[in-house]
Amino acid sequence: MKTRAELTSFVAGYNNKGIITDSFGIGADFDTEIMKGITDAGGSRFVFLESAEVIESLVTKVLVGVFGACGSAARVIVRGKNGAVVTKIWGHENTVAGACLGELYFDNRLSVLCEFTTPSTTAAGENEIETLT
Repeated sequence: MKTRAELTSFVAGYNNKGIITDSFGIGADFDTEIMKGITDAGGSRFVFLESAEVIESLVTKVLVGVFGACGSAARVIVRGKNGAVVTKIWGHENTVAGACLGELYFDNRLSVLCEFTTPSTTAAGENEIETLT
């Protein structure tokens, strides 16, 4: 395997079986596009190792993350109710596909900011404000 397509297809096959693949770039001569492709297909993250001195600490950090993960490829899908329509999920391109959260870890907290449009149900000149919790 030498091309990005071959490598990402190989990694994606394992990811479909529930196996997550991290990728590590070492030095200045690695192929960024291939490493990013492996990361995207592997459902995890890319780590750049700028020198031999940081290899142990960064690999340890990745391994701790793997063993502390409670879920992977997490996605939140938000739909409007009673005529409300989700118009934007900040930081995510596709409102239909939802917000891709990636890996979930024990005791972490994530926020997803959404914009909605709602049908007008108030009389002319009145404002109605509702806080969603």
